[in-house]
Amino acid sequence: GAGPVGLWLALLLAQKHSYEDASGRRMIWPDAPEIVLLEGRAKEAHCTRTDIRIALSPATQHLLNSRVHSKRFCTGMPIAEIEATLLKRLKKLSPGSKPQFGRKIQDPVAFAAEGGFDCVFWASGRRSLDDGSREALGCGVRETEAARVLVFQFKDLEAGGNVNSDMATAAQIATEWKSFKVLLRPGVKGVCDGWLWLFGLPPDAVAVRNENKDSPPKSFKESLERILDLEGPSASTLLAAADIFQHRIKPTECVARWVEAAFWSSEKVVCDLGGADASVPGCPLVLVGDAACGKPFYTGTTLNGHFKDVVKLVDEVDWIHDGMPFTCQRLQAHERYYQTEIQRIEKFERRQTEKGQGAPLPQPPQAVQAQPPSQSMPKPPGSSLPPPRPDSGPRGGVSARVTPPRSPAMLKTVSLPSLGASGRVGSRPCTADAMGIPKLGTFGAVLV
Repeated sequence: GAGPVGLWLALLLAQKHSYEDASGRRMIWPDAPEIVLLEGRAKEAHCTRTDIRIALSPATQHLLNSRVHSKRFCTGMPIAEIEATLLKRLKKLSPGSKPQFGRKIQDPVAFAAEGGFDCVFWASGRRSLDDGSREALGCGVRETEAARVLVFQFKDLEAGGNVNSDMATAAQIATEWKSFKVLLRPGVKGVCDGWLWLFGLPPDAVAVRNENKDSPPKSFKESLERILDLEGPSASTLLAAADIFQHRIKPTECVARWVEAAFWSSEKVVCDLGGADASVPGCPLVLVGDAACGKPFYTGTTLNGHFKDVVKLVDEVDWIHDGMPFTCQRLQAHERYYQTEIQRIEKFERRQTEKGQGAPLPQPPQAVQAQPPSQSMPKPPGSSLPPPRPDSGPRGGVSARVTPPRSPAMLKTVSLPSLGASGRVGSRPCTADAMGIPKLGTFGAVLV
């Protein structure tokens, strides 16, 4: 996929294996991996999605601008501009990595076997892999309970139209339905003046198919009437809310649609294509972007997280061709990172095991506790030499001092310098015992 995530991944891979020659030109190392970028859309349809704008966080803006050596990335950018900027930088850095347009891949196993690839990255979107392929690869998708949302796209406001008032409170008062929530976002010049998302819908509202597509609706109410069962029990509530929106915003054209918003996540993102076809043994398939996981649009754009995840993937793996088979083992660190993330975010609902108990998050390795100084180390079998005594005798010409045992209270305090018989900490007096350990009763201990 040559969307924002696929282009970002290809750019980072090329950038990681490039260098600057004496003339200042960027060159690719001879042992760098060959990058083949495939896109299902035609070339004319690429970089044309100007109707979707992305709210890039400050951290993501800094990440993109610093890696791409650009100042173009800012919040509210259309997807078309993000794709065009990444593609321009990729062509300059690695001219041989141009996307091949019009290449729609349905079966990753057959594709890997035919192309002889060492690794396949799948960045083609949430529903680009069918359920059968996911089941065979062990990367099925889990979706949380979906929330129904009504999305209105409006344009051409009349005089007096205003989008800055409190729409949610007005709708709640007019309909006596206290669950309504409203989210407004500005539109795109030449496309629309804005979008309105209506949440907290009555659960018994019934959606119908829009059969009238000859002329666009001219109001919120008219657009809703085309997709709502007007005989349903909650139709009057939703239509009353639509009247409130029309009275305040005053558009002359409006389109409505139903949206099912949910969190989704794959069982895993590093899959072995050899498990589904023996002709491609050990070839990894790595899901990235929305193909791996995502969240509802109203919680914020998922691209911020996807850009960050791709950086971690590229930076932590050794991609140099060393003659050894490129297997899933090289990507296990990324798989552990992904599992930790989807368990950390509660709304992915990945903390529940089959028995209904919380699945533990991966824990860092525990430090090995040293034996107390008073215990002697065991003598190796068949050895005539006495076992060494810990913390005694010279070590490389430097005498070692036996460290006195610490009490449990001392193990929970911040390390402090040894003090004399009497001293001061800041402006407060502090006393120490004969071994230079401060007495905890003289000042507050800081717990860690």
